[in-house]
Parts: sequence; C-alpha cells; structure tokens
Amino acid sequence: MRGWAGLVLAICTLLSLAGCQPSDPSARQSADYPPVVEERVALVIGNGGYREFLRLPAARQDADIVADALRRQGFTLIGGGALHDLDWAEMVQYMRVFEARMREGGVAVFYHSGHAAQINGENFLVPVDAGAWQSDTVDTELVRLAGSFRPPAGREPRIKLILLDRTLPGPLLGGPVPVLDMTLAEEELEPNEIQIFAAAPGSRIEAAEMILGTSQASGSPTPEASGEQPSILAQAFADALRTPYAPILSVAYQINVIVADHTDDHQHVMTRFGGDMAEAGPLVGTEDSNSLLARLDEAERNVLAANRGASQPIRSSISQLIGSETRSIQAVSDTVATLTVLNIDETFPLSRSGRIFVADDATEMARLEAWRRVLEESRASTLDDWQKSAVLSVTSSTSSNRLHAAGIDAMLESGDFGGLPDAIEGLSQDVSAVTETARISIERRRIIERALFELSANGHGAGSIVSRFDPRPGVNEPDGGVLLDARLNRARSAVADCSPTPLNANQMEALASFASSVSISGFQNSSVCRRLGDRQMLQVAREMAYSSFTIDGERIVHDENLMRRRAYETALFLAVTEGAARDRLHEVRLARSLEAQGIEVAANATEQELQAAAVPQLETVAPPTAAVAQAFSAADGLRNAAYFIRMFEGLELNAYQDIVGVWTIGFGTTGPDIVPGLHITQDQAQRYLLDYIEADWRALDPGIEPELASHEQAAILSLSYNVGRGNVAGSTLLRELNQENRPAAAEEFLAWNHARIDGELRVVRGLDRRRHAERALFLMQQDPEIAQAVIIDHTTLTERPQDLAQGQALIGFGQVGPRDTLPRRVDAVAAQEMLRAELNRTRAEITNRLERPLEPVQIEALTIMAYAMGLERFERTPILTYINEGNTQAALAAIGYWEDAQSGPGGRQVENWSELRSNAAALFTMGFRS
Repeated sequence: MRGWAGLVLAICTLLSLAGCQPSDPSARQSADYPPVVEERVALVIGNGGYREFLRLPAARQDADIVADALRRQGFTLIGGGALHDLDWAEMVQYMRVFEARMREGGVAVFYHSGHAAQINGENFLVPVDAGAWQSDTVDTELVRLAGSFRPPAGREPRIKLILLDRTLPGPLLGGPVPVLDMTLAEEELEPNEIQIFAAAPGSRIEAAEMILGTSQASGSPTPEASGEQPSILAQAFADALRTPYAPILSVAYQINVIVADHTDDHQHVMTRFGGDMAEAGPLVGTEDSNSLLARLDEAERNVLAANRGASQPIRSSISQLIGSETRSIQAVSDTVATLTVLNIDETFPLSRSGRIFVADDATEMARLEAWRRVLEESRASTLDDWQKSAVLSVTSSTSSNRLHAAGIDAMLESGDFGGLPDAIEGLSQDVSAVTETARISIERRRIIERALFELSANGHGAGSIVSRFDPRPGVNEPDGGVLLDARLNRARSAVADCSPTPLNANQMEALASFASSVSISGFQNSSVCRRLGDRQMLQVAREMAYSSFTIDGERIVHDENLMRRRAYETALFLAVTEGAARDRLHEVRLARSLEAQGIEVAANATEQELQAAAVPQLETVAPPTAAVAQAFSAADGLRNAAYFIRMFEGLELNAYQDIVGVWTIGFGTTGPDIVPGLHITQDQAQRYLLDYIEADWRALDPGIEPELASHEQAAILSLSYNVGRGNVAGSTLLRELNQENRPAAAEEFLAWNHARIDGELRVVRGLDRRRHAERALFLMQQDPEIAQAVIIDHTTLTERPQDLAQGQALIGFGQVGPRDTLPRRVDAVAAQEMLRAELNRTRAEITNRLERPLEPVQIEALTIMAYAMGLERFERTPILTYINEGNTQAALAAIGYWEDAQSGPGGRQVENWSELRSNAAALFTMGFRS
C-alpha cells in the first residue's frame, strides 16, 4: 500500500509541474455546487497605479470582484487570485502561464481593468510602468493583445473570453501621444474567442468618469484620481456568472443589458465574437445528477435550448400551459405559482441575481413551468399555493450554487421547512457583486418572498397585517376589534375611489393596510392612488415595496418594522389567487373558442371584450319573483346567522383584546377558554362560531314565544353573539317580541350600540352599523319585487326634476338622467314604472358581469347597491371581483361595510344610504345555502 501511495504522489507532483494542479482550494468547499466537469482557468488583472498616466484606483477592486466570482464557479486563478499593478515583464509572464494552462474543451477567461490603446489598427494593454512610446518601442512599453493567447496545438478551449474594463472610445487620458481612432480596433477573432470591451461606439462622453472610476472631467486629466467606485462591467460580469449553464452569448447579452440600465443608457459594452460562439455552450456547466438543483438546471437548459420562434403574447403562452379544455382544478392551482412569480419578476426586473435574462414571455412562462414541475417532485409539493410561489420565485431568481450554499435545496428535498424563511431572507445579504440599485432590488425581493411564504400561516387580510406590526409614529391604528374594522373599511372605500377598475381581493386588502398606515387622507393624496388611477399596477407594487422610510425631525430614516410590513403588503398585492388564476385560464379558453369560430381576437384584448364577443349581452332582466319567495321559505336561520356574523367579525387566529379589554379569537369568539397566547386554525375558528351560535339558540329558544322566520332568528343570534345570550334573554327586545310587537322589538336592536371605553359609555360607530344591519335583517319583508320595494321604502319621491351637476337631473325614486330626457312631472305610479325599468337594466348589467352562479336574492342585493351608487361607481368596488373569485363572504362584508355618505349618479347624495346598504347586506345573507 505504501508503494501505491508513493506512486500516486509522484503522479500528482508531475501533473502539478505540468500546470494541471487542482484549482484554488477556496473554490472547493464541501459539496460545492455546481461540480467542476471541465478545466476552467482565468487570469484577472487590475492595473490602476500608473506612474505616467491617469491613475485608476478602483481597478484593484474591479479585479477582486471578478476574481471572487470566478473562484466561486470553480475557476483556477493564475497567481492564486486577482493580480494588481503589473509591470510589463509581469504581465507578459503571467499571460504566458495563462496560455499554457488552457485545455481542450475547457473555458479560459482573461479580465483586465486598466488602460488600453489602439495604435495603427492594433490593440495594446498598458502596464503600470509604461512610459512614452514611439513606433519602434511599442512592444517594449505596451502588451500586444492580438495573438497573446494561443495555446499549443490540441489545447484550444471551447471558449476564450477576453474582457477589457475601463477602456474608453477615445484618446488614452494622460497619454503622451493621441490614439488614431475613436475605438479599440476590431481585430480578427479566432472562432472560439469572444471579446467584451467596456465602451462601444456611441457611448456618451458623460460616461467617461463612470468608466474610469474618477471624479475628473474628461477634458482635464492628471495622474491623480480620487474616485474609487467599482466598474459597472465588473459587477455585471460577476452577476451574470451566477447563472449556471448560461450560454456564453446569453451571458454577454445580460452584461450589456445591466451596464446600459445602470448607466442610464450612457454606456454600452462592445461585444465581438468568433464564428463558433453560437454553438459554444455555457460559460459555467454542471454535471448530470439526480439532485434537485441539477434537475432544475436541466429543466432550464432544455427550455432555453428549444427552438422557439418570435416573442409571443402572454395569452398564447398560457394557452400552451393549459393544453386541453378539461384540465382539472390542479391546473389552476399550479398556475397560481407561475403567475405570481411573473408578477414578482416584472415588479423587480433587476433582482434575478443568478438566472439568464429572458425577454420572451412564452419562453419565460415555459421555464417557470418547467421549474415548477421539478419542484413538485420534491417535498415542496406539500406546501400551499403561496408557499410554492415563494419557493418558485427564489429558485428561479437565484443561482444553484447560492441555493446550495444557503441549504435551501436540502430543505426542499427533506421537507424540513422550519428554517426556510430565514434562509430565503439570508440570500439578500450576499449581493456585494451587483450594482447598488440591483442590490436593493434583490433585498426587497427576498423579504417579500419570505412574507409570501408566511402569509398563509399569519393571515392575509388587511386586519391580520395591521395587527402583526406596530403602527407608524403619529398614526393611530387600532390593533383589533370593531374600531380597526371600521378604519379598514374606510380605507377600502378610499382605495376603490382611486381605482377606475375593480381590484381583486388580495390587491384590495394589501392597499387597505397600506392606506391605514399612511392615513386615509394621506393615501388619497399619494402617488400610489394616482398610479392606481392610471392602472399602473406594477408601479403601485414597487412604490409599496420601497416606501419604508419615516421622517425623524429633518432626517429620513429607514424603518425596519415598516419595511417588513410593506413586504407583507406587497407580497399580498402580487400574490395571484386561485380565482384569479382560474380567470386567466378562462380568458385563454374564451380566446381559443372565439378563434375556433373564426372571430379574430386581439392579443391584448381584455376579458370584458372577450366576454362581450363570446356571450350576447343581456339588456334587461325581470325581477326573480318566484326565486325570492323560495329563498325566504328555504332559508336556514343558523346558517344565515353564521354568514351574517362573519361580516362584522374579522378573523383573528391569535387571541387579542377587543376595545373593552375582553380576550377574543377567531370570528369574535370570547369565553373563559380564550387566553393570551392562544392560536387556532381557520377551521377551528369556524367550529367555534357554529358551536357558539347553536349553544345560544338552545339557551334563547325556550324564552321566545312567537314562531320566528329564519331572518328574524339570524338577526337575534347575531345580537346574542355580540352582546351575550344572557343580556338578550332579559332584554326589552324579547319582551316586545313575545308581545307580538315586532316593530318595537326591531327598534330595540339600536339600543345596543354602546361600549364602555376608558370607563365611559360611548356610541361605537361599528356597533351602530351592525345594529342597523341586524334591524334590517329582522324587518326583512318578502316582496315579489324586493329590490324595488327596498328602494321605495328608503327614497323620497321627487315629482319634478331637480337639477344636479353637468346637465343631469333627479326625478322619481332616485332616477338620474339628462334633464331634457326626463318628464316634467311624475306621480308615484309613473315613478315606480321608471324605477322598475331602470332596475331591470341594472340587474342585466350585473348579470352580464357575473362569472359564477349567484342566488337570485343575492343579485337583487347587488341591484340595490348598484342602483343607489350608480353602476359605474359600484363596479369600482371590489364586490363583483370578490364574487367572481368565489369569495362571497368577502363580498358580503364589502356590502355591509361600504362607507356612508356615498354620492350616486349625477353627483347626488344617496338618501338613507346606511339603511339601503343594511337591507342589501341582509338580503344577500338570505341567499347562502351551504
């Protein structure tokens, strides 16, 4: 055995002398990813300490950045690392060693940050000891670039990459002789060679100082320079290196995009390549493996290698995803993650710190889907949709070696996700090799991905976000209870006023939290509100993500707590719901169906336009008289009570104290078992609610003499749940009810609108609103044309036209129109006919906009709201969006809580808005069947 060991040692010694020793040990940490499968060698030089020319103090830092990035990817660095301030002899020596170390099929990278010059059509590098040169001394003062890297026969690498940094498209600053041309020479390249120079023809002269890293004006060079900023090219190259298996031309393209973007389009790199580069393959490769990361890399490689045509509109790419018309609900769930990550990518375009830039929508969608399918084969398949979105986002924007270093691949394969949020956020702390703007973008993206991963567990309504974080200084945000509910509903109303189109549930809740944190008036005057008005949703997300600063006296201070709250709000705003994903798939099916019928569909057609082309639009819909009667007869008081109560009781999964100090949890459940620190699931909260309601009814039923309709039972149970069954059992309300005096009993609901706050009994607005809604539910009367009956009950008859704004006038029971189209006078009968016709048109418009089945009595509730507010204003609320997403409970809450003092069509003030809204909420409750 000793003899074999000696032989192996001797062989290794010979290989070392021949230049084949392993690369720098610092690049071979345990279980590094990706593993090296080819010879990678690099020579990195930073020349800044010039003796007779303009000094470039940041050139050393440039070289260090590039050397560190190459070392991380397993490159052998000539000289063991970055080489600084080389004279002529040293440069020539190290370049010969570099040339000798090249291997067939390998990759060779040469990087030089320093001066370069073109003389008589040839390019030269300038060593730090160079002085004035003449035509016969050029080769002893400067280092000729052409022909410098020609290894022995049979050792040609598949890629020779040459990067010249801090070169300018003009004379050498401080040089003794002018350069003849304005650019470095375009010398003939070998087939396997690619050159990237810091500045291309057309780069603006304003970029000179940035390229040189100086604070000098380009017209007054001296041997001294004070700037020490690393070059954009060095940082862009280091960033691009993080992408495993990126084809070399993709790396070059990504570098140019980053440089142009971060210099405000002043600087463009000059890229030239030989004839074999298109087929040269990746700059950094990985070996085949069954590991999760290797499979992710393989999936990306297969997608990018596919022969895709010109860029396609996003609808076409989604169509490719869903395939046949019979895709199951799993297809919708799968698409949630893909669409969410697309939102994140578009919001933070500079945050893809380790993957290839792809401009084509179809290719990007296919790549995300390929990655998602790989993740589904790991333990990540057990996560919920938003957690999967967070994982897909971080894996699709981070290089595999960094994912491995953070241990994320091990967590995904083992199913141990406890440390995953910290690991995701930790990826934001190692971004030193990118530009400052990109660094901030990456940091925010990582924190938002963490928030997205945690949303499901911590609750994703506006109330959950507000309760999780301390309020901003000077902003009075309640931490729970009816005061917070009231504030958030005012915030939702303000958000709807800013947005000309309906928002989905996630967007509404995220913006409601944001508006609450900056004050309602502050939000209405903010740039976020203006961008909503312009429908600039990605800009809205960016502004939320970056608005984490507060004013401390005269200083602007970064607020860590506020940054994390903004991350939760932005994550929720960008997160696609299952309903929204279903809508996107439905949109594709509509487009495909229309195309099959020979109807031309524009690529950017909205879903409304597709719907209009696919389905004949209804013009009028008569009142559902028979369905209303059936709804009243089939209603279930206990079930209706549960839905009605949830309208007013926000869901809190952690115990909190309400405004009077009572420990509360779930949907407002209280009792001796509710103690500080208690945490429950949403299913437990629902069970608590139903058990409580059933127990209340068992206690109250023996003391109620008359037979109750289901809506009367639901109203009493809502009151009992809020104030306690004992208080209701001995109340005047039940005494009046038992005497068959229902109108007097209904008025008694309003007496329970007080709460003791700081020792004083006060009227609480949220309680008052709830009591009015309970009274409306209690008094609900069955009427064949119930929407018309509610409007007439709460609207004063106007017999003659009353002028409003912009040539509009009011007549009848709230009817608004141009004055010259209205009759001069109407009586009650004529006004009812006008109202009936208008309600039929409003009901038809609502029906046209519904994408899910809805009970007729619930459509009647929406018709009341839309008529009173005006259809245009009603459509800007989130109510229809909630319904189309399948969240009818959120729609009920929006109906019941929409802010008072609404203005209707023509700018008129809506009469008895609170009563109308309460009746609409009560009627909507009657439609719940399960």
